[in-house]
Amino acid sequence: MAWLAPWLLATRSASRLADSTPSEAPPFAEILSKPAAWGAGLGHFAANYSFYFVVTWLPTYLVKARGLSVTEMAEVGGAIYVVFAASSVGAGWLADRWMRRGWSDTLVRKGQLVAGHLGVAVSLAACALGPPTLAIASLVATGVFFGLNTPNIYATGQTLAGRRGGGKWIGLQNAFGNLAGIVAPLITGLVVDRTGSFAAAFLLAGAASLLGVLGWGVIIPRIAPIAWRGAPAALRGG
Repeated sequence: MAWLAPWLLATRSASRLADSTPSEAPPFAEILSKPAAWGAGLGHFAANYSFYFVVTWLPTYLVKARGLSVTEMAEVGGAIYVVFAASSVGAGWLADRWMRRGWSDTLVRKGQLVAGHLGVAVSLAACALGPPTLAIASLVATGVFFGLNTPNIYATGQTLAGRRGGGKWIGLQNAFGNLAGIVAPLITGLVVDRTGSFAAAFLLAGAASLLGVLGWGVIIPRIAPIAWRGAPAALRGG
């Protein structure tokens, strides 16, 4: 809970701005009537499926399937998350830089999200089919591609929803996304139990990541604020 104090101090000006333009949020039914909401929910689910798969099963995979000791597993796992963290910061910095230069939200955010999901799919497939050295390298690459997704998942939803719909939209999007936290570990356990190996589970997680290309890249035509019914002219997006 300690993060709340600096967060409240840092966002006081944003809170005042929000309070200065009161308006009624769109109902959930209206949000769900927008194809972009379903695209964002699908994309978030796809990103989280592969992420929760790695989070929950990586230690077991490295020790039992690849023969690493517990110490080696911890070192490799730690390295993957360090790469993930650095990639997230770098991707966010690049996105801001490109948009300041005039590149559109659609080009920048869609580009990073689609590249991230494709990269995760290829990397997980390499883990499933390649030798141990390639598998470890591919897991590190997976961390890089996770980082491309991270700064854009919520920024895309918040941009689409605008100031009126941001809270409800992100609540729904996050609910869809975190269903993956329920199903990914369970499905992985069933697949590993039935097949006796992790190969099919990795391929399935890679296939799930490809759903993100459909969600972010196809179902969402343009990343711009949605015009909600009854919105004041000043709050309507394109």
